[in-house]
Amino acid sequence: MMKNLGIRSKLIILVILTAFIPLLCVGFGFQKIAFNSIEQAILNKSETLIEDAASQLETLVDVRHSELGYICRNKIVVDVLRGKESVDALPEVIYPFLAGNRLAFVRLSVYDKERNLLAEISKDGIGETTRDGYMAAIGQLLSRNNYELLMPLNRKMEYWGTKTATKVDGRYDHIIRLTLPINDFFSAEQVGWLQADLQLDAFLFQASVYSLLQNHQVTIVAHDIVVADSDYKKLGASLTQLLPENLFPIRDENGVLYIGTDTKIAFSQVEGLDWIILNWIPLSDYVTDPRQSTKFALFITILIAFATIFVMLAVIGRITGRLRQIVQSAEQLASGNLGQRLKFRSFDETGLLADSFNSMATSLQNNMNQLKDFNRELEDRVAQRVVEVEELSALNIEQERTLRQRMEEELEEAHQLQISMLPNHVPEHPSAEVDWAMKTATEVGGDYYDYRIAADNRLTLVLGDATGHGMQAGTLVTATKSLFQSLIKEENLANTVSKMSQNLKSMNLNRRGMALTLIELNGRQLRYCAAGIPPILIYRVQQNKVEEGQTGGLPLGLTTRGSYQQTEVSLDPGDAVLLMSDGLPERINEAEEEFGYQRVQELFLEVAQETPTEICRRMAAGGDEWAAGKEQDDDVSFVALRVR
Repeated sequence: MMKNLGIRSKLIILVILTAFIPLLCVGFGFQKIAFNSIEQAILNKSETLIEDAASQLETLVDVRHSELGYICRNKIVVDVLRGKESVDALPEVIYPFLAGNRLAFVRLSVYDKERNLLAEISKDGIGETTRDGYMAAIGQLLSRNNYELLMPLNRKMEYWGTKTATKVDGRYDHIIRLTLPINDFFSAEQVGWLQADLQLDAFLFQASVYSLLQNHQVTIVAHDIVVADSDYKKLGASLTQLLPENLFPIRDENGVLYIGTDTKIAFSQVEGLDWIILNWIPLSDYVTDPRQSTKFALFITILIAFATIFVMLAVIGRITGRLRQIVQSAEQLASGNLGQRLKFRSFDETGLLADSFNSMATSLQNNMNQLKDFNRELEDRVAQRVVEVEELSALNIEQERTLRQRMEEELEEAHQLQISMLPNHVPEHPSAEVDWAMKTATEVGGDYYDYRIAADNRLTLVLGDATGHGMQAGTLVTATKSLFQSLIKEENLANTVSKMSQNLKSMNLNRRGMALTLIELNGRQLRYCAAGIPPILIYRVQQNKVEEGQTGGLPLGLTTRGSYQQTEVSLDPGDAVLLMSDGLPERINEAEEEFGYQRVQELFLEVAQETPTEICRRMAAGGDEWAAGKEQDDDVSFVALRVR
């Protein structure tokens, strides 16, 4: 519907929405704010009154407990309960206490540990010269006044009275009963009970609550029973009986209990008694004539709104006429008439809009002319550049093809050189079967293996892993092979490894090193020495288990002071030994998880009884299966040996 209206109609609707309705809301809002302010002031004052009364009641309960503690700690009372003193001694202790607290307690009763009444001392004779009347017969109970337990409070307190509570002789005929244990001071053993009765009206008087009951509509409720009220006829009634019909109480975040629309209640809880003090506040206390106030606010709001609409309509007529001219000129400009201009002038926003429109049209016309000239020049330059790029691309393609071919040839030569440095056949030895396997990560790998058989049939095997890949790794392999062949005659393998490391360090290989394992088999005695490479694995056929060899030392070539250790073990027929680089343990799958040394040992245990050739093949296949197609990023090499 709004889409079919003109701008004039829309502005009129806008004025109504932005003037009349907000003014109406503001009028009612001010009235609501005034009512809420008066209401909140009354509620705050009421809450302060009842919170002060609740605080005084809480303090008074604590005071009474402290006073009764004097009797509970008295040695004479404890001795009476233990049978060391006569019951007649109790009035001498309790009488002065009652005389000094004549407005507090009306009766004190002492019971033994089994709740048998020993003495009951009342307040009926305080002020007289004798103490007659303070001793009551053993076994007397509170039933002579037809009292009954109305409800438990807390702190071992009880509330006694009659269910049809009335105001007798100007006081509330209810009592509060406190029960405290009497403990031996030295042994802390409980020996009896002290029961103290407080008259409710005296308790309220001492807490200064009477003035609150007389001057305000106040109700004191304990467990839904009215124990005190400004109207004594409500005593003993249930709180729910006092609420209006078909309504229920609701508490808001400010601690106010709302009862319908005519009454609100401020409340405060008395800790220590489980009482609630409520102050009833009628709506008439802060609202005198709401209907008359609402009518007056509505009249003033409507008057202001109509005056605003009249003024706005006059302004709208002038604005919309100029806007129509701007729209028509914009349509002409959009159709290609770049010479269209607005001819009216004004000092308001419509005049600024007209000047901006004329300036925009002039700039647009000039830019269109410049764009045509630029397009013609750009087309000529693009055509020339296309020819140059085609000639340059043909030249670059040929150069790249030549460079790639040269690099491939150099890498192939380096790869063939590395292959030529590795043994081209496995050794034949009477004490063991041997085989090896290697799969490089690049054309020129960094892994190396070799062997040598001495004149006395000692078989020496070596497996190394050079730092990095490519040509530099190949250089390190070449140097290691030469050192191995020249230094292998040493009797101690640790000395051989140490000398190889010193020679590699002297070559200044830019902190590149060779991790290496060197083993020697003499009959069935195996010696080995490791330098920064995964430990050798030894399979014991009789126990069907895999042992992990000793590791130690830094890779060769990193320092001239490296320390290495030779280890010697005995082998049995059928035992197998596996040397490997770190390519298999560190091989990762698509989830970026490593194969790990634990899986290497488990896989070797499965295949250790196979031939060395099958062992190497199965170990490499296990790594490929784990990677699941993910390309390897390090060389993978194995040397396997099985004792005959």
